[in-house]
Amino acid sequence: MANRRNYTVSLSGTQYSTNPTTGVVLTSTVVNARRAGRSANDTRRAKPVGRFIRPTAYVMNEYSESWATGTFYSYSKNGGYSNLLSGVLAGASSPQSLMSSSGGGLTENIDGTLSNKALMQARNKLKAQKVNLGQAFAERRQVSSQMLQTAKKLACAMTNLKRGKPSAAGACLGIGGPAKTAKSIADQWLGLQYGWKPLLSDIHGAVLALEAKDSSEWMVTCKGKAVSRLSDNKQYGNVGSVAACFSDIHITKGCFVRIDASPASSAVATAASLGLTNPAQLAWELLPYSFVYDWFLPIGDYLNQLDSCAGWDIRGFSSSDYVLAEWRWTGRSTSSTANGGTSYHNVWTARRRSVTVNRSVNTSVPFPILPWIKDPVTSGHVKNALALLAQAFL
Repeated sequence: MANRRNYTVSLSGTQYSTNPTTGVVLTSTVVNARRAGRSANDTRRAKPVGRFIRPTAYVMNEYSESWATGTFYSYSKNGGYSNLLSGVLAGASSPQSLMSSSGGGLTENIDGTLSNKALMQARNKLKAQKVNLGQAFAERRQVSSQMLQTAKKLACAMTNLKRGKPSAAGACLGIGGPAKTAKSIADQWLGLQYGWKPLLSDIHGAVLALEAKDSSEWMVTCKGKAVSRLSDNKQYGNVGSVAACFSDIHITKGCFVRIDASPASSAVATAASLGLTNPAQLAWELLPYSFVYDWFLPIGDYLNQLDSCAGWDIRGFSSSDYVLAEWRWTGRSTSSTANGGTSYHNVWTARRRSVTVNRSVNTSVPFPILPWIKDPVTSGHVKNALALLAQAFL
């Protein structure tokens, strides 16, 4: 069944061209002068099992835009007024064209470098997670402690019975001693059953309760986030052109990564957090002045997260990329020396707004990409500079 919330709307507009001498008005139709739409794969989540709700994939794009609307005319000292254009100005280009010609090189594309950064952040947090495997296994520790204390009490009671001290044996169990008429140690031990039976019963109940616990109750959640905010406020277009304009563009891009995991091996996870399972990261840290290189390229962070999932059972992973774009252009008046001096009056506005969300899910945590300079023009220079830096510090 199609998503009822999805829609596409398109309206045509009209451009009016008025001859200032004759007063004749000509009209022309501009297709897609205003557009709006939404597409998403909204689906209902399956009923959760236990306390944990697995993430679901989701893609959504919503936008609205309008063509340049306003007025444009020119006036020259030698020729007077030219045709007056009003309404939807076809010559000012569509929002799509303005995005490429006067968008400052900005796009609505998802930024993969932010996804990579958020992923590394979340993985490093998982590695540094203290859940103390103390807190995650708190209930197991309580049961273990209870078993230990009970074993000591029982051993204390039996030892005192063998020594012929039934009163002391009862004290170990927190009750009065058995009747002195009991002859054998077995009979005396049975006489203490009101002390040792409740202890064993409590242990049995605690173990059963622990066994019934859902592992999600020990689950930890680690998050990573990366955001960039871009803007463009410049002037574009040639003198005398109806497309001459000022830009006012603001684009926010980001990524949110979430990892849900349950402790699988406290020993392995602790070893990983101490750096014992990652010789590559240890070797990097031992390099002279490696921290200096990390200021330019986060190699250390990349190596550190390689074993971040060691000792953990991954319950869910999601990576949510989003882009919020606000585009606005306003007409820019210009002037020239033609015909004794000509002024071009550009009074119009065009806009576009879009929101994009893309959430991907997995049952495992992917590895991030090693950060590097992607610009082919400057990457060679940066590599040379880093090489010189390495020689200087070695």
